[in-house]
Amino acid sequence: MDPDPKSDFEYLVGTAEKIRTEYLDICQAEWAASPLNWIRQVSSANKKGKIGERLVMAWARDAGFAVRPRVHRGHDCVIAGAKVEVKLSLRWNSGTFTFMEIRDFDYDVAALLGIAPSETYLWIVPKHILLSNAPMQRRGASGRGSQWVQFPSGRTPDWLQRWGGTFAQAREALPQARQYRTFC
Repeated sequence: MDPDPKSDFEYLVGTAEKIRTEYLDICQAEWAASPLNWIRQVSSANKKGKIGERLVMAWARDAGFAVRPRVHRGHDCVIAGAKVEVKLSLRWNSGTFTFMEIRDFDYDVAALLGIAPSETYLWIVPKHILLSNAPMQRRGASGRGSQWVQFPSGRTPDWLQRWGGTFAQAREALPQARQYRTFC
């Protein structure tokens, strides 16, 4: 007698349900309660990156800065006359922010937007400071030539502290970051 594939499936579903809690996302409940969880549910990293860009541009407008679309592909937008590359990181299950695919393109400053279930962070950092503190990514062809920054949420690295953290601090950091590029 041939085994019944449907009953095999039902058996496996029942068994998997018993062990499922051991493998659930450790912060799934925390994210489920977050009003920003919808960002986490967006399927592609490219779409999430566009969301990050729109959020930073909206923040900059609301903070009183002039915002223009990008001039070319080397950056995401222009804020207060500075070419800005936006990087978004949702807090990982490990409790870290990871800003990936940082490249040496044509931008003056980077806006690093970190989102946790109940906290947000923003740093506006001069490009050369970011690049000098970001190790090379070591992953496949897509990571070739790119760098990344990773640190625990709530523990900003010393080199990054001057450049924001809160939105108010990022607002103060933007003019400094713009000016810093001029003298370096």
